[in-house]
Amino acid sequence: MGMKKTLLIGNFGSGNIGDELILCAALDELDRRDERSNDREVVVMTADEEWTRSFVEDENLECVPFFPAGGRSYLGWLFSASYRRKLLGLRGDVDQIIFCGGGLFAIKAKACWIWSKVFWWCKKIFPEAEIRLENQGVDKGLDAVSNRLTQRVFDTADFISVRDRASGEALRELGIKNYELIGDRVEVWLKSDSEKAVVSKEKKILLLNAVSRFDQKKYSRVQKLYKNYEFKFVLMDPLDERWIPLGFKGEVIILRNKRQVFELWDSADVAIGERLHFVILSQAFLSSENTFLLKDGYSEKVKSFGEKYGVGVFGR
Repeated sequence: MGMKKTLLIGNFGSGNIGDELILCAALDELDRRDERSNDREVVVMTADEEWTRSFVEDENLECVPFFPAGGRSYLGWLFSASYRRKLLGLRGDVDQIIFCGGGLFAIKAKACWIWSKVFWWCKKIFPEAEIRLENQGVDKGLDAVSNRLTQRVFDTADFISVRDRASGEALRELGIKNYELIGDRVEVWLKSDSEKAVVSKEKKILLLNAVSRFDQKKYSRVQKLYKNYEFKFVLMDPLDERWIPLGFKGEVIILRNKRQVFELWDSADVAIGERLHFVILSQAFLSSENTFLLKDGYSEKVKSFGEKYGVGVFGR
């Protein structure tokens, strides 16, 4: 009998830096958890095996594609034997499945549909496996269908933890009370790692990020206040490029692996942004005093983190 395997599931392989850091945190946690034994292997479900291996800097990481959750993937499942083989070949080996965190059941109804489908595929293909929903972000205010899908998934899981109180409250409204409040996985990971490099530099660095329109008046205020800083706009997701402020003359940063992420934040002095994991990284590396939200949090997860650590909105 081969080694038992843990299957890690999340929004991996999409190019979102926050989600890839969740994977890095989960891999590191499992390494520490299993360091006294060699009887378990890890498999990662990802939309892009090459990207994921490159980001976590492990060319030998075992990866599999996602279970079908939409029309195109269902066609692939039906007509590609190699696609099916990669997933079905794990039957009998996977005895633990971890949904690693993030807003899988948040913000959009489409996300609830996709991840509930993935969950039920896991139940079908690995009926004996323990399924853990860890460090989850769950939103209130979604439609009735999304709420029902979320309720069914969480009611069936073997273990649940959430990343903030708001997510716990959302679950309680759905009748789910058996959960632990843990925190965001990246937040917990960064707080447990106290080693931060000291980088020598000639010029101070300001990191920027946006997930909505960057008001030009606010950008002018940033330029005036930090006129002697080097500006770097960080793409935490490829979609962020559309929100670069008009007239931006700094460097646009594309991050390709975790080492580049840590080197960038090690070099920075101040950060102003919107995406949750941009703010989490900035607060961990630069302190709350040097981290600012670009505007009021675009979702409950950002508001909760800002309130928890005293990270305020720039200009207030």
